[in-house]
Amino acid sequence: MLVRVAFCIALGAALPGCGLFVPEMQPFFKNRTDELAFENIIVNNIKCELRHAVVETERRLATRHSPHPGNDISWLEQQGATVTLKLAVDEKSALNPGVTYTDTPPLPFSLGLGNSNSVDATRTEIIAFTYSFYDLLHERGIDLTAPCEHEDGVFIQSDLKIKDFILTKVFLAKVPGSVLIGDVPGKPATPIASPFSTFSYQATFVASYGVSGTPTWKFTRVAVNPSGTFFSTSQQRTQDLTITIGKTARATATRPATPSAEAIALHNAALIGQAVATAIQSQSH
Repeated sequence: MLVRVAFCIALGAALPGCGLFVPEMQPFFKNRTDELAFENIIVNNIKCELRHAVVETERRLATRHSPHPGNDISWLEQQGATVTLKLAVDEKSALNPGVTYTDTPPLPFSLGLGNSNSVDATRTEIIAFTYSFYDLLHERGIDLTAPCEHEDGVFIQSDLKIKDFILTKVFLAKVPGSVLIGDVPGKPATPIASPFSTFSYQATFVASYGVSGTPTWKFTRVAVNPSGTFFSTSQQRTQDLTITIGKTARATATRPATPSAEAIALHNAALIGQAVATAIQSQSH
């Protein structure tokens, strides 16, 4: 135990905690005080990217009052985004000392002894929120053309390509070949509304750091740690973003923006699939 603690202290600057304590949410290369602003920066960046995505999509694709419903994207302002942000940190340490005793000739005898110890600490935080696109476009004091301020980092604190996602899916919903046309024998073809109603987007960042060491000592008959890894410590950081676009009721003074039942069902299904994938990945870590 003393050896493990000593190694944790020596490696504390790189991988604080080593699985012995609750992990810090901020990366090891950032100050501890940065955690106070970290999640706020991420949420505001997602909000900014959503707003820019709708503004850019309307600028490039809007065809208002079209005789063909599929070509009109005014429905976009009746939509909204349900967002779930999951941040997880997993720290592990292992101590595996070993000793081998070998007798001197003429007795061909050897004996190996080993001991395996490990500790694991996981911390997970989940944030969920919903924005109405109409509310984002009509928020007071916001310059719709101003660039997002917090896309200059790495992992989740970077350009999340939300604009590309929304622009592509709205184009899919309005392109003529994807919109059904009613055809009744003997009557002209009648355009009907687009069949697309909800879309889901996921982005996952996984970063792993690790350090290991195997000191060895050899004496006449005894070898300490002749093979294997004596000490190892690792940290895995997972940042998951799930966004579902669907019809959303605007926020009021007493009620936040509320997604439709269909959007909620699709969002929950995405989260379940993500949880299963994360569990499988954690088993292999």
